[in-house]
Amino acid sequence: MKLLNFFNKALTGYKSKSHILNGLRVDYQYAGKPVLFDPFVMLKNLGFQYPQSRVLNSSPSLKKELSAMECLNIEGLIPSVICSMEIPMGKLEVKRYVKKSGDKLCSNYVFFLEGEKFAHFSRIYDYGETIGSVLGTQEISDQLKGKENPKILCFHMAQNEKFLIENFGHSHFWHVLDWQLFDALHSTNNINL
Repeated sequence: MKLLNFFNKALTGYKSKSHILNGLRVDYQYAGKPVLFDPFVMLKNLGFQYPQSRVLNSSPSLKKELSAMECLNIEGLIPSVICSMEIPMGKLEVKRYVKKSGDKLCSNYVFFLEGEKFAHFSRIYDYGETIGSVLGTQEISDQLKGKENPKILCFHMAQNEKFLIENFGHSHFWHVLDWQLFDALHSTNNINL
């Protein structure tokens, strides 16, 4: 295994490891320290959080503002970890990117099935500061006026696209580009989501 790892690092710049998660072999390629996350837990948490979310209306300008958030911009970045596995629906791949969002560290996880991007999760290590500024926008604060601030908000971006924001100690953002695909993954019993 060490010899394979040596050649893999020489060719790609990444080291590799494999683990068994939910009964499936999960392969990780990583640069630097290995951050071996569990994509199944991440998707399962999203499935648990969504029914608890408060759905708010979103104008075209708010939709544009949410999908263009600086923390979600990974253009020009190289993934620090690439996680891949074969599931009944095909090849699931998750790429983790690390960057600074302002002066805060930010982790981004981009989910692909058979090479098609279907979701993007971003966590800013800011103790909820970014969520506070998002909740302070006029359109959102008007909708929440007189109501207790929920822990999870959901915005329907398009027919099959949703954007969730959550303060779970830090600011969390899910931009799900293909909600039907996420639902299909979530209902696949073979991966125990």
